[in-house]
Amino acid sequence: MIPDVQNLRQWVCWRYEERDGRQAKVPYAPVSGRLASSTDPTSWSTYAEAVRAAKARGYDGVGFVFTAEDDLCGIDIDSCIKDGSIEGWAQEIIEELDSYTEISPSGTGVHILLRARLPKEKRRKGRFEVYDQGRYFTITGRHLPDTPQTIEPRQRELERVLERVFGARDMNGHGGVTVAPVSDPGGLSDAEIIRRASEAKNGEKFRKLWRGDTSDYRSPSEADLALCGMLAFWCNGDAARIDRLFRQSRLFREKWEREDYRTRTIAEALAGKTEFYTPAERNGYHGEKQEKEERRNQADRLIAYALEDVQELFCDQHGAPHALVDGEPVALTSRCYGWLRGLMWKEEQRSVSGEYLKTAAGTLAAHAEFSGNVRELHVRAAWHEGGLYYELAPGRVVKVSAGKWEIVSDAPVLFRHYPNLKPLPDPVRGGGLEDLKRFIRLSGERDLRLYTAYLITLALPHVARPILLATGVMGAGKSTASRLVKRFLDPTAPEAVRLDPRDFLQKAAHAFIVTLDNQSGMPEWAADTMCRLVTGEADSKRRLYSDDEDVIYEMRRAVLLNGINVPTERGDVLDRSLVIELDRIPDAERKTEDALWEEFERLHPRLLGALFDTLALALAAKPQTKLSRRPRLADWGEYAAAVYEVLGWGAEQFLTDWDEIVRAQNQSTLDGSPVAQAIIKFMEDKDEHTAPASELHKQLEEVADGLGISITRDKAWPKSARWLWRRIKEVLPLLAVVGIQASRRDTRKATEITLRKFPTDDSTNSTPGESREDKPFSSGIKRPADSTSNSTPGSNSTANPTRNADKHAGCGISGDSGIISGEKYEATAVPARGASAHRPVETISSSDSTLSSAKDPCCRAHGVRQCEDCWRRVWRLVHEGMSEDWAIAEVMKTGDELF
Repeated sequence: MIPDVQNLRQWVCWRYEERDGRQAKVPYAPVSGRLASSTDPTSWSTYAEAVRAAKARGYDGVGFVFTAEDDLCGIDIDSCIKDGSIEGWAQEIIEELDSYTEISPSGTGVHILLRARLPKEKRRKGRFEVYDQGRYFTITGRHLPDTPQTIEPRQRELERVLERVFGARDMNGHGGVTVAPVSDPGGLSDAEIIRRASEAKNGEKFRKLWRGDTSDYRSPSEADLALCGMLAFWCNGDAARIDRLFRQSRLFREKWEREDYRTRTIAEALAGKTEFYTPAERNGYHGEKQEKEERRNQADRLIAYALEDVQELFCDQHGAPHALVDGEPVALTSRCYGWLRGLMWKEEQRSVSGEYLKTAAGTLAAHAEFSGNVRELHVRAAWHEGGLYYELAPGRVVKVSAGKWEIVSDAPVLFRHYPNLKPLPDPVRGGGLEDLKRFIRLSGERDLRLYTAYLITLALPHVARPILLATGVMGAGKSTASRLVKRFLDPTAPEAVRLDPRDFLQKAAHAFIVTLDNQSGMPEWAADTMCRLVTGEADSKRRLYSDDEDVIYEMRRAVLLNGINVPTERGDVLDRSLVIELDRIPDAERKTEDALWEEFERLHPRLLGALFDTLALALAAKPQTKLSRRPRLADWGEYAAAVYEVLGWGAEQFLTDWDEIVRAQNQSTLDGSPVAQAIIKFMEDKDEHTAPASELHKQLEEVADGLGISITRDKAWPKSARWLWRRIKEVLPLLAVVGIQASRRDTRKATEITLRKFPTDDSTNSTPGESREDKPFSSGIKRPADSTSNSTPGSNSTANPTRNADKHAGCGISGDSGIISGEKYEATAVPARGASAHRPVETISSSDSTLSSAKDPCCRAHGVRQCEDCWRRVWRLVHEGMSEDWAIAEVMKTGDELF
């Protein structure tokens, strides 16, 4: 809904009722349910109350009341949409006012909301109505594409539209319509008279007079007489119509209001006139055919001018047709009308109506579609041939490559330009990123390091960057931290967007950085969308007024969130998030908004230069930066580690900082999962437990009840045994962190789930020569062709692979499951760390499974924590299909390089 008016207490409900033989939209008070009045504020309410009442009482919709106290004005254009297209005269009004526009309830009209005052009280003529008080408008929320989503101030524009539509008073003091919908019987509309007079042999003289140019005449009075003489021919001697048209010209002035002067001038213009314009059909010609010919010729001329002006016609990566004009891509939709109007005025000094514009744009679009030329369009940033191209403003692009950056004017990539995008200043070399501390108050050096690395790598559009999630108490500057990033690299108006499933993707597509401010919660669809925006989102929706055309959205975006608490406990969102905490700003150190942003504007060019300096060095250092392991969002992790290197913190420090973030996120996910909490409590006094899914579901319900978890109201609790394993799978990696492994086995009778504790520091009890056949199934992870021996259920170790692999296949993981005795096993937990403990490489071979108790140089140098890192690297190799022994050996081979 429209944010500008949503908080005003000027809303009513309405429903269709038959009044005087026609369907009327009758307003009702949301609270009392009685008839509402557009002049009685007690019958109005808030938007939220109106929506609730409409749903509860079955009203047909809600409406907004215009009052004398607000600065809002509404225009209602009826029956202007036919066959899915807006009539030209209405489209011209929509484009000139350029404010929030939506489709009316009937689907055949439009409502335009703007900020302006009417010169007089409510007005109505034909299909055009305009009001600023004492009336209510139905609000549908069906926003008209390519129009602003906010209500804009348009006083001057409204006055111009009113002059064209209503004109001034005629000879009898009544208003007269002067646009295309009205014409005199058997003649031409006022707009058509002006067009034809402008195209006549003496059209140049007419156009000059119409524009108010009196340079060819000795006095303004002679110019008035000359224009009235020309109008007399086209108006067939109609004095009232001559007056009405004259008032629309630039010659109209206060003197024309003198009745004696006006009457005398028109009388002189008509004196001696014997020839008047006769419509084509009166001369025996087919008027419709003549009109079509004239329209075709004008459209063709406009197309010819456009083809001469464009550099190329092409389609973007989604198949949308565009024209390249002066190096800027222009969409061949209604967005190109301004360019086409300018061409027509440049070539012929005349305006062009919406019908001709639509014809020309459609023809040019066909040329683009069949040209076979495809160009990719970007928003703000593009990665091309190993370098970053970052657009400061149209025609100003920063190219960042390994070790250097420069501003270029001939970038090999094209950028989309939306009205909401604001320009960035030219970066200045020699700045320092330490100035960032002036604007934010992070809780520790770790968060400052990660925040800095995130800010520098944010400009890279080809990698999946984590969601920056700023949390903290009230007064900690969370919104300021998000705005700082937004204004730093992607200033837009507005800065933040709202979560609305109808148009969120469109808003996200029109920015490089998507900001959501002060989020206390997040619906499921929004959490899914955030995850897809990080890794790459693609979606489509039906194009308005079409049956089988799509508008395609495909993008990867940086996402900024802030709130007092983390707005979601979803593991997939937290797994893609960088959570930083801000301290409350002491009152003595708090700055005013004006002072803070004034200082930022002053330092912005130097900060931007420092960012590009650091990023250029990071691009040069990245190939030489080695990580012992890669975090989630591995591509971004490599760039962030390179930033740590060039800033002197070291790549391994990045892994340490990131691990602390991951641990906090894992704990948050565990705390938010009632199933995980119940399993941890259930396994406190057990080493292993196997039960059918239905039985385990009941047992966990009893535990949950003891923990105070509501199994009926908590949406995250599985309502049946069928959903239990799905919920367990969501937290399997986190359960493994606390030493609990889960697996599932489908038998002929039921699905069994096994929960098993495993030690975090054990070693194998296996010895060479023992057979696997007399041992329980190992919790180790193997390829189907591998086998393990002599492993206890409490151990994570695997040893003694036999040659009869098919006979002794162990269970698989993540879809790589083995089959044993006709029973399917699915094990998806991380193996225990003990068996994968780091040891000297000379003690390991493809056939040796004896684990050494000695600790290698890595462990001595880095302590137990680094052994955990080694174990996780082994686990990743195992997950990719390698046997555990070979994975350990592989890690040891690269030990010197890694550590």
